[in-house]
Amino acid sequence: LDQFSPNAQATIITMFALWGLSQLIVGLVYVAVLLYKPNYIPFISFLLVLEYGIRSSLGFFKTIPTIDTAPGAAGNPPLLIIGMILLLASTYYQRGLSSDK
Repeated sequence: LDQFSPNAQATIITMFALWGLSQLIVGLVYVAVLLYKPNYIPFISFLLVLEYGIRSSLGFFKTIPTIDTAPGAAGNPPLLIIGMILLLASTYYQRGLSSDK
């Protein structure tokens, strides 16, 4: 940031603050679904897979030059795999519940 003008610094900080705020809101929605609407967990799992799948593909096709691997880039593949497992498990669980009725 030291290499940029004060306006550019403020823009970058604001951009990452907004990104963090959106992640906080999405996280709170995930917690609310988990606590109050567990039937929607497969849908939320699908959104998680979709988000991290798009992030991973964007990172693959539109690379950003960095000195080392960015934490977000390192975290995308494991979270994508966890999301897929959660999606499969929650869908399987929901189908089991619906067949019991």
